[in-house]
Parts: sequence; structure tokens; C-alpha cells
Amino acid sequence: MKQNILIGCALLATLCVRSHAADANPHIGSGLKRLLYVADDQAGEIKLYDIDRRHEFVRALKIPATRVRGLSAHAATGRLFFSDDPSNSVGAYDFIHEKIIWQVNVNKFGGKFPDRLNVTLDGRALYVPCKQSDKQLVLDAATGARLAEFAMTRDPHNTFIGEQGRYVYCSARSGGPLYLADPLTHQVVKTIGPFSGPIRPFSVNESETLFFANITKLSGFGVGDIATGKVVCEVTHEVPAERRAHPSAATPLPHGDQPLSHGLAVRPGSKEVWFLDDAWGYLYVFDITTMPPRHLADVPLFDDIAQTVGPAHNRWVSFSIDGKYCYTPTRIIDADARKVVGNLADSEKLVEIDFQDGVPVRVSGQNGGVYPAVPANK
Repeated sequence: MKQNILIGCALLATLCVRSHAADANPHIGSGLKRLLYVADDQAGEIKLYDIDRRHEFVRALKIPATRVRGLSAHAATGRLFFSDDPSNSVGAYDFIHEKIIWQVNVNKFGGKFPDRLNVTLDGRALYVPCKQSDKQLVLDAATGARLAEFAMTRDPHNTFIGEQGRYVYCSARSGGPLYLADPLTHQVVKTIGPFSGPIRPFSVNESETLFFANITKLSGFGVGDIATGKVVCEVTHEVPAERRAHPSAATPLPHGDQPLSHGLAVRPGSKEVWFLDDAWGYLYVFDITTMPPRHLADVPLFDDIAQTVGPAHNRWVSFSIDGKYCYTPTRIIDADARKVVGNLADSEKLVEIDFQDGVPVRVSGQNGGVYPAVPANK
């Protein structure tokens, strides 16, 4: 039902979008096309996959980046934003005309190591966590100019844009609370936590009432109440005994500070949160209609229970806009059947962009979230 509503809203928004993005992408074709844009660092390009054709590879786009840290899209302006830590830069790519608009070195703003950035609902501002300078930069999405900044505790790392437009959510890799910023004033207006450890990948439900986060040394996730700013609970989940019976199957923990779980998202159109077991190769599914959340399923990412699961260096969870598919690096999971059904490029950085007759009508977030070209509350 929600998928039909979203498609209807997207189609209704198409005429409005034309006034913003101006043109249709001539390479996309007619009708509704749902494409997955995946940053492939090994190839130095953005790979496009057709979701409705069994994720068939379409073609690749070249961008001036060697290791993408974050990828964020905005439908109404037709922009794809990326951060690249080797060049210490942030860039804007016009995915309508398929060309670079601007690229800036954040060193000019006192920033170092731009990480998982995000663009606000109105498409005007980019939130750029700078992991090695303890600050969150806010850049003008049209030009790359500095709009604002605020300090954060130790290694600003991840961001999330609320689907209702209430807050921009920001976290630090090595400690501190979740920071909630006003997307209009770009000032911190609330914090949640701290939890039992640093916040790693996190996601927010559609109504912006709850957020869910991996915690570095927790095999599970934490839950926070956005209205009250309080920690609701921390949930643990054990690796299935039959898997743990094969200790050699555990994958070395790749990320800084070695989080036990690294990858989490709220599934669009559902009341589920999915998180990734970083060592043993499972996705765990929880019902979030009750507190504490209730375990629903374990989804294995492996074929052989005695073998390790790669790639060891990438761990993330994303979803298609309709919630039908879950993505982890290299794998496509049917979210209803709860099984692996295909493969993608090895990447943690991907977003879905949907087009109607070549005009972008909605995009996904990097770890949950659906963003129509014209938000309902605008």
C-alpha cells in the first residue's frame, strides 16, 4: 500500500520537478525506471543497476574520486553528492546531464577526512562530518561554500536526514551522544545518549520518533526516543549456535575500533529494523512496533556455514525504496523471502534514484529513508 502511495506522490511531483531539474536525462528512457547508483572504488566509478530487471548492470559514470566515503542524492535538483577522503574533498554531480558541478577541498574550511555526508530535504545544504577535525561542516549544496559548522565529540562519522524534515542526525565514531541539528539554522538543538559505547551506523524511523544505532562493542543495537532525548533500551542478539560451532568462519572485524555490528537500517514501508553481524555474516531482523524490539529472523549471507563471509573491509545495510530488497556489500537480499538472490559491486555507498520519463521523482537514503522530489510537508 505504501509503495503505491509513494509512486503516486512521485508521479504527481513530476511536473513540479521539471521546474527544478529542468530536463530529463536522455539516457534513462520512458516510463518508471528505478536505478541503483553504487560507488565502486576499485573501478573509480558509479555503477548503475536496473532494479526492475533483476539488478541488471546498465552502465558506469566516472567521478573524480578514488575512495567514496558517502553518497547522497536529491531528486528535485538532480544532484548526487559524494565525499572523497584521499583528496579531502566533497563534490556535486549533476545526474541529469551527467557532469561534475563543483568539487571543493574541505581543508579550506578547516576540515579533514570528509565522511558520510547527506543533503537536506530542501536540497540547499550538505552536512559533512569531518572525522579527523572534530567538526560537522554545513556546505551550500549549490556551490560548495561554507554555510555553518559545529563541534562534535571525537571523529564525526555518520549523518541521517529525517524524512519529516525535523532534524539532521549526526554521530561521532569514538564516543558522545547523537546530535540533532535544525536543518534551517544548522545549529544543534538536542542530543540523545550517550549509550554504552560509541554510536556507529544508525537509522531513524519514518515518523522521526525513534532512532536505532549499532553500538561499537554491542552485538545488537540501541534505541533512542527522539522526543524525550532518552535512551529507550539496548538490544543484544547472539550468533546462532550452529554458526558459532565453526570458529574459523568468523570474519576479522574491519572497521575502526572493531565494532561487533556495523550496518543497520529501518526497512521502508515496514516496522522492521535490520542490522548486520559484522563478524559472522548474518542480517538480524527485529520488529520495532514493541519495546524492546522483538526478534523476527536471522538471514544468513553465506552458502557454507563453515566458511568466512567477505568482503572483510565493507559492512553496511541499505534498502530499495519499496523495501523489497536489502543490500549489503556485494549482496542483494529479497527482504520478504529473507534470502540472498543476487550480487552487486563491492561497496558500502549506494542510493536508489527513481525516474519518470527521465525526470527524477524520488531517492533513497544511504541507510533507510525515502525522499520524494517534492516532500509532502513543503
